[in-house]
Amino acid sequence: MKTIISLITVLRIMQILSFAQETSLQKEKKPFQFTFIYPMGTNGTNSTRYSNDFSLNLLGGFNGGVNACEIGAFANINHGNVFGFQVAGFTNVNIGNGTCFQAAGFYNQNNEFNGGQFAGFLNTNIGNSSGMMGAGFANIVNGNMNGWQLAGFVNTTKKESNGAQFAGFANVTKDLNGVQLAGFINVAKKVKGVQLGFINVADSVDGVSIGFLSIVKKGYHRIELGANESLYANLTFKIGTEHFYNIFTGGFNQSHFNTYWSFGYGIGSVFAIHPKINLNLDLTCQQINENQWITDKINLLNTLHINASFKFTKLLELAVGPSFNVFVSEFDYAEGIGTSSTFVPYCFYDQVSDKYSVQMYIGFNAAIRF
Repeated sequence: MKTIISLITVLRIMQILSFAQETSLQKEKKPFQFTFIYPMGTNGTNSTRYSNDFSLNLLGGFNGGVNACEIGAFANINHGNVFGFQVAGFTNVNIGNGTCFQAAGFYNQNNEFNGGQFAGFLNTNIGNSSGMMGAGFANIVNGNMNGWQLAGFVNTTKKESNGAQFAGFANVTKDLNGVQLAGFINVAKKVKGVQLGFINVADSVDGVSIGFLSIVKKGYHRIELGANESLYANLTFKIGTEHFYNIFTGGFNQSHFNTYWSFGYGIGSVFAIHPKINLNLDLTCQQINENQWITDKINLLNTLHINASFKFTKLLELAVGPSFNVFVSEFDYAEGIGTSSTFVPYCFYDQVSDKYSVQMYIGFNAAIRF
């Protein structure tokens, strides 16, 4: 692995140092060249002076450019631009630009690229890229990306990404105009479009970030202190965007004989009705713990909240509204007598199965929102 990393580093240094000088030279065109391994080929030690229509490299060729097609069993390396079709068993490295279909078993590298680029491990372009990039591990663009990036692990674009980024683990770009879809995390500064991942991070979002946790610096952040008929004291934190935010909540209730506390998660969306009036639709699920630190059985309160909020100031709101509650509790049998939770204050639906009890009721909640 260290050898591979060293090879990639050397090739990148060659590209940075040599591109400006070499591409300024006029290349002499040739219809065909064959190389066993540089300089053992039909163009010998002067191979970088020639741009070939068709290029065949058995082990490794070091040429001036390609005008139509290049095939290498192991490596294709060009000091100039490549057009058409380029395939290598291990790597394609172009110190110039690539306008082609490019495929390698391990690694592709260009200055700027336009077309389809596919590698078993890594694609990297120093300048701008457009088209499609597909890699088993990573796609890296140091300029702008216009098109699609698909990677098994990570996509990174240093400047703008216009199109779509799909990765098994992470997508990273400066500004996004399009879609980010990642198995774990999406990161962008300005987003115009959609982020979909377990965690999303952005400075601002003109669109929507959907995930378990969306951290948007210039987004929707609210803390609520509230009460309802089930839990008399609630603390809720909402974070994300107005179109889609994450809810982290907990509550407490003390009755004559029982103590209840809850923790839960949810999602929600806010709609502007008036400059001082908003409508929030929240869906939450909370585990209700009864008379113990943790209840180890299913004791879930699932709630749809419909709250109207009234703004007193920019940072202070009063939110009130009805709720629809579905309480699902594991049902035990002790000496043939069924016992279930006593959490629900009242209900209009009460159904007991062999394992669970399901109770439904309408509630009301009120909260101060900061």
